Formats: sequence, structure tokens, C-alpha cells
Amino acid sequence: MGAVLGPIFDASLLLSLIDATSVEQVLSGGLARFLERVGDLSIRFRNQTYRDVAYETLSFGRRRDLHQQALAAIEETLEDTDDEAEVLSYHALHARDFRRCWDYSQTAAKKAQSSYAMVEAAVLFERALTAGAQLPAVDLSETWEALGDVSIKAGMYEKAKRAFDKARALGPHPAGRAAMLCRKEAVTAMHRGQATSITRWINRGLAFVATSTSPEELKVRSDLRLTYGEVLQRRRRNGDAVALADLAGADAVAAGNDAALARALTLRGLALLDLGRINELDCLTDALRLWEEDGSIHDQAIVATVLGAVAYHTGQWDDAVAFFERCGRDFERAGDVSNAGYGIVNRADIVLDQGRGSEVVSDLHDVVRVWRAVGLLYPIPSALINLGRCALERGDIEDALAHFTQARAMRDAAGRVETDYWLAECALRSGDASRTLTLVNELLRVEEAGGGT
Repeated sequence: MGAVLGPIFDASLLLSLIDATSVEQVLSGGLARFLERVGDLSIRFRNQTYRDVAYETLSFGRRRDLHQQALAAIEETLEDTDDEAEVLSYHALHARDFRRCWDYSQTAAKKAQSSYAMVEAAVLFERALTAGAQLPAVDLSETWEALGDVSIKAGMYEKAKRAFDKARALGPHPAGRAAMLCRKEAVTAMHRGQATSITRWINRGLAFVATSTSPEELKVRSDLRLTYGEVLQRRRRNGDAVALADLAGADAVAAGNDAALARALTLRGLALLDLGRINELDCLTDALRLWEEDGSIHDQAIVATVLGAVAYHTGQWDDAVAFFERCGRDFERAGDVSNAGYGIVNRADIVLDQGRGSEVVSDLHDVVRVWRAVGLLYPIPSALINLGRCALERGDIEDALAHFTQARAMRDAAGRVETDYWLAECALRSGDASRTLTLVNELLRVEEAGGGT
């Protein structure tokens, strides 16, 4: 029975299940070689292997029966089963009590999600789906979508793609939901660096809600426009991004949705900042206020990032550092470890401007490793550029060129302005005047074409 309860388990639960009167009775004889006390309330296996061997030697039927006994015993001791929903879902699954497993897994997954434990939530949604597949007349589409949502936030983009595909395949869906699933496919494609797929999914989603007037569908249309606007802004098509932000904001106001409006204001501010229109950024303060009222820590982190950039470009470096540090903290609190790296990269911009690049080299390498590991490709060039700047600071032009060239290869044509600037800097420091002039002239041409100042 102990092996069924797990590597460590409540002593009183075990005693009730095996009809023993004391822990000493359990640990007497040969069992003391394998089990030990943990304080006054728990028992654990001395080695995980002992537990695994004991569990694997049980027949399938015996395991099921013991899990059923454990499930019933735990339920009997609880006033509120939600408190132990994760443990109960585990026992229900192996007891083949799929209805209870479905219910408990959903409860535990949503609890983990609300606590920003996204990896744990993904495991629990998958457990719910395993159970749900065995039940008649259960709609799995929303649970597949929920798995995709938490997988995105946990940086598990392949898992998210599969989950959203499954959710869509279980249609047909109402227009608003079909459009929202297309938007989530577009966001997944963005994280996976699939530019063509982003546009395809956005257009497909907009087709579902092109003439919508209901608040729910107007909100989805706003989200689709904002997602595409964010993509265009990263490509330095800032004028188009502002236009989409304004259209999305109008949809948000018509829908009475403050969260969608806050996101539109955020995109507008980011694009205006890139256009150098510093005096038009009150929209960012409004966006942060709306997100604070909404309680979305993740979105507060996004706006903090942009406000940090504003402070940076206006020479308020202490404020910029404070915003970037808040960004990192809020992303981590939201369970988004991948995006927490933005705070490190942005803080590195300031440290480098102060001539202290050696302080951030290790952190930048860590960020690149994390982003590569989770498949988050599009922000990697920013970290590589800062690593190149660190190399320039210490006089290693060869290493700087390697980082800038690698960053350039990962960006599309519109995104190469910054890398080409630093390549021009390398050419200048190497004494190659002709190469420097060629790069600078091309930079000026691209900036003018993109509406930059």
C-alpha cells in the first residue's frame, strides 16, 4: 500500500488503510530497511528505487484496487476535496475512476493555473484529457484549449501547437471561439518563429468576425488585430501598428472590454516610442492603470517593459532599471520564465551604456540558453546584440562580429537595422571606412522608408 501512496505519505492514512495501530508496528522487522519516519506525521521510502520496485511488482488489478482504497480513504478525511484535488486525481486515474479523475484534474489544474504554476497545470490538464477520453459525451475542446494556454505561458510551444490543433479539430465552433483559436495558433506560430503562419492564422480568424457586432466577437476581433499589430511593430512597420492599435481600441471600447483597450494602448505606445514620438505616450500610463485594475500581473509586466524603454530613451536611467526589474519580477510571478529574460536584456542595455558590460555577460548567456531551450527564437537577437556590445566594450571585435552576424541571420529584413548599425560600428573600429559608409547609407535608406526619425 505504501508504494501506491507515493514516495512520501501521511502515516495516519497508511495506518487506516492497513489496519495497523502504530508507525512502529509498520517499521518493525524487514520493512525498516525500506521505510523511515519523516517527523511525527509522515513516512517515506529510503530510496525511490525501493518504491518503484514495490509498485511495479503489484499486478494491474491489485494496483487499481489499492488506488481505489486510497482515493476513498482520502476523500473521507477531507471537508473540502478541492484542497487535495491533485492527489485525488492521481489516485482516481490509476483506480480507473475516470469521472472522478476528470473532475479532480480540472479543479487541480485551474488552481495551479491561478497560482501561475503553468507546468504543473499542463500536467493536470493532460491528466484530465486522459480521463475524459474514456468518458461518453464529454467535450474535450475547452480542456485542449486550456492546455494550450498554460503551455504557451510555460514556454512549451510544441505542446501548445498540438493542443490548439486538437481544440480546433473538435469543432465546429461559434464564430467568436473559432476566431480566438486562430489567434492562439498565430501567437504560437509567433513564438516558434513562423512568420508566414502568423499572417495566415490572423486572416483566417478575422474572416470569422469580419462583420461582428456582439461584444464577445468584437473583443476577439480586437485581439486578432492587436496580435498582428504586435507582429508588424516588431518588423518596424510602426505606422501600420498604430493604425491597427487604434482599430483594436475602437473594438474594445464598443465591446466595453477594458483589458482589450489596455492592450491596444500598450501597442500604440510601443509603436509611437519606436517612431520617436515621446510626447504622445500618456497611453502607456493609462494602460498600466487598466492592467492594475484588472489584476493581470503578466500584462503589467509587458507595460513595465515599455515604460522602462521610455525612461531609458529619455535619460531616466534609475526609473528604467526599476521598470525593467519590475518586468522580470512580474513575469516570474506570472509563471512566465521565458519572458522574464526581457528584464535581463533590457537592464543590460543600461549597464552597457554605463560601460559595465562585464556585469551582464553571464546573465545574457543564460537568457539565450533558456530561450533556445524553449524554442523562443524571435527575442534571441536582442540578447546576442548585447553580447556583441559586451565584446566591443572589452575590445574583442572578432567576438562582437560573430554575435552581431548571428543576430542578423535570425532577423528578417526590417529587423536588421539594429544589427547593421553594430556591424557598421565594428567596421569603423576595424578601420574599414568603405564598409562603414556602405552600411550607414543603407541604414538611412531603411529608416526613412520605415517612417523612423
